[in-house]
Amino acid sequence: MVPGPSRYSVRVKKFRVLLHGENFLFTTEDGRPQVHGFYTTRWVEAENAEAAELAAVELVRSDPGLVEATVNPRDDSPMIYLADLRELADFDGVSPPGAGYTFYTVNPE
Repeated sequence: MVPGPSRYSVRVKKFRVLLHGENFLFTTEDGRPQVHGFYTTRWVEAENAEAAELAAVELVRSDPGLVEATVNPRDDSPMIYLADLRELADFDGVSPPGAGYTFYTVNPE
């Protein structure tokens, strides 16, 4: 006998999560530190929007390339914010969880 859905089972939803990273300090080609920001999209499955945001942020925070390139001192941490979140019917046309970043430089004031 194949068990049916439990009344305790949770329906997993699909989300597109756009994140905005700020204050990421990278070393430029000439050896100078430069503050950057970025936008990136991650596609995740989660029980709800809050869990989707947390999952997407964790994917970015644990990206080895980003971690290795970031040279912020401990007292000047980079930040990742939610820019947009959409629940989707499916992941047609994308390859979850997604990869890549659109970086921009921050000019000092």
